[in-house]
Amino acid sequence: MDAPTMRVRSQFAAVVCCNHCSTLVPPKHWPMFGDSVAFYFENEPGAFSIALDCADCMKRSFVNWDEDPGPMRPLSDDGIPASLYDSPPTQFLTICKPMLREHLAKNPNDTLEDVIEVARGSVDDPDWKDQIERAIAMLWRTPNS
Repeated sequence: MDAPTMRVRSQFAAVVCCNHCSTLVPPKHWPMFGDSVAFYFENEPGAFSIALDCADCMKRSFVNWDEDPGPMRPLSDDGIPASLYDSPPTQFLTICKPMLREHLAKNPNDTLEDVIEVARGSVDDPDWKDQIERAIAMLWRTPNS
């Protein structure tokens, strides 16, 4: 059996900007530990880098890390991993929707990662954990759900 693909979530990848004109240029990939290792923006690549090609000014800039941020993983266009775009069964959306609303009412500053961590900790079955994670990610990016 194949090992499950590691998923990476980033609170920063979706808001990465061109170093030249400040246009949003979210990368398609982000390192596994990219959010927890200090990074910065420059016009030249660093020790560990992601190239950003801006469609607005047509220039290239880089997100750089001085320390290894880990292996690259795919991200969706909005910073949520592409694997979380798989539609979960309706039952999980129905279960998770009121739970998500209630949790965010009590913890309005929680991130997607915080909510998923709490939800995954509430069940033992690994398949349910994955379904709940996908349902919450889907609800998270659906405004006013």
